[in-house]
Amino acid sequence: MGTLRWSNQFRVRSGVAPLLVSGLVVLTALPAFSQSIRWFPEINPTSNDSGSLAWDVSADGQVIVGSIRVSDGFRPFRWTRDGGYQLLADISGGAFSISADGRVVVGFVGSPNRAFRWTETEGLQLLPTLGNGTHSARGVSADGSVIVGVGVLPGGGITAVRWTAAGIESIAPGGQAWGVSADGTVVAGGGFVGGGLFTAFRWTETGGLQTLSGVATAFAWDVSADGSTVVGFYQTAGGSRAFRWRPDSGAFQDLGTLGGRSSIAFGTNNDGSAVLGLSEKAGGGARAFIWTEAEGMRDLNEVFPEAVSDGSVLISVRAVSLDGRYIVGWGDRPNGRREAFVLDTWRSGAARPGNCVDDDDLLAVLFAFGTRGTGYTRHEDINKDGIVDDRDLLIVLSNFRRGCQ
Repeated sequence: MGTLRWSNQFRVRSGVAPLLVSGLVVLTALPAFSQSIRWFPEINPTSNDSGSLAWDVSADGQVIVGSIRVSDGFRPFRWTRDGGYQLLADISGGAFSISADGRVVVGFVGSPNRAFRWTETEGLQLLPTLGNGTHSARGVSADGSVIVGVGVLPGGGITAVRWTAAGIESIAPGGQAWGVSADGTVVAGGGFVGGGLFTAFRWTETGGLQTLSGVATAFAWDVSADGSTVVGFYQTAGGSRAFRWRPDSGAFQDLGTLGGRSSIAFGTNNDGSAVLGLSEKAGGGARAFIWTEAEGMRDLNEVFPEAVSDGSVLISVRAVSLDGRYIVGWGDRPNGRREAFVLDTWRSGAARPGNCVDDDDLLAVLFAFGTRGTGYTRHEDINKDGIVDDRDLLIVLSNFRRGCQ
């Protein structure tokens, strides 16, 4: 797969693909892959502590941000397919969210925490505060212009905050914000914003603050990119439950569990049709899950068994790319370390979702052949080098109808 750096993490099967050269058919040996996973262990591989935590992924899946352990603690990091690791600060902290194009990163550094915004051109810049207290950035809009998180009011007490070009504003006293829509106009979070009840909230530019429950302890972790869907957890008599909330129903939709008492939804895709998070399984222990209307809640380890064929366990999902293709979170490795992962849920060689690389994928690449561009809608550029060319075509051919289900 060219220079794709994930390849050393794949289970590889040899394949033979026909290559047309000057009218001749040449059999070319090429690697064939199924869904793939990459782990992040490299910076401090000898530590027995948690190695890394992935918090967010760019729209095209090629940039990951999170926290990674070095010799004296965790640091915010950014990882790209072409450039590898980059530590964003030389003091403790974490990178929580990334813009759609992967160029803007937000999070916190230091103690007490200070919110930051990082770009390649400007480096790490501390964001304005409401006073001198702790502030942390938790989410960023698709273009990087709107940031949400938590801060401390001048008189004391936390509040959900929103940063724009105009400065910082308090939008939900008593709460903290984690999710923001692609255009920055819808914010989700939770806290003591409902008359003394710890509950989830949704805030919009036009409607202001809306609590999502008047009876249940709840917290919202994310909002879909289109602003239509809020996900998180709420407390029931039998344990916590992952929920999906939409304005048309106005109620929590219980997403169930993997057999245990509790579950939490941490992330959702562009339109809220897929929800991901963590659930207790029957008999105890946590597992990452994916939920859809059609198939309900499923253990990610069972959906993508090849990703954990080495004995690893996917524990939690924290974010998913806009199209639902790339999933990030963390899991437990056979060596006892907890590490971040990025999972590509599509078949290698695919230009669209599905369980087979077939004529539709081949035609997509052929019709886009010679065109340039990047981004999460440019799936025909399979090796992500900025152009649809013969290398992409060869990858499709090498995987053609292999492993179809």
